[in-house]
Amino acid sequence: LPMSWSTILWLYPGVYE
Repeated sequence: LPMSWSTILWLYPGVYE
């Protein structure tokens, strides 16, 4: 996965909640 995806994960923790 692209680095941007990693950024999304820490910017929006609700995504993997």
